[in-house]
Amino acid sequence: MMMDKNGREIRTGDVVRISGAYFKSDNGLYFVSHSPGDPSWNGNDYSLRKLCKDGRVSVTKYNVCFWPIVSYVSDREKSARARDWNREHAEIEVLDGINRDGIREYFETEANNLLPYMERAKWDWGKHSHSYVTNLKIHDLYMKVAASCG
Repeated sequence: MMMDKNGREIRTGDVVRISGAYFKSDNGLYFVSHSPGDPSWNGNDYSLRKLCKDGRVSVTKYNVCFWPIVSYVSDREKSARARDWNREHAEIEVLDGINRDGIREYFETEANNLLPYMERAKWDWGKHSHSYVTNLKIHDLYMKVAASCG
């Protein structure tokens, strides 16, 4: 569990703003697509998807970020400078009052995309199989997050 700069817990589905990052492209609005502890995520970091100012999910080429920020640069020195800068200056803040319709659609789509896999796992191995139960947990999480978006 990680907190933002104001002491609020960061959770899947939250809208966050990153500021003070070494690379300008890392600053901006995001939503949390995966959090540590989610059944769909094995990482210790947060996976973020970029948002447009009107709340739509961005479809640009570089629309994924992680928190803590990870810089992918081929120059080792520049990467080290970015890592040190971000550790010291980058901040994340959970925001309220942002249109979350795009986030709701994103999670509903992701949940619905799991249905064929769940049906196949149920057919092949039964309702108590690891594959079915894991996909069911992910589906339920995504639907819960979608419902919290309004």
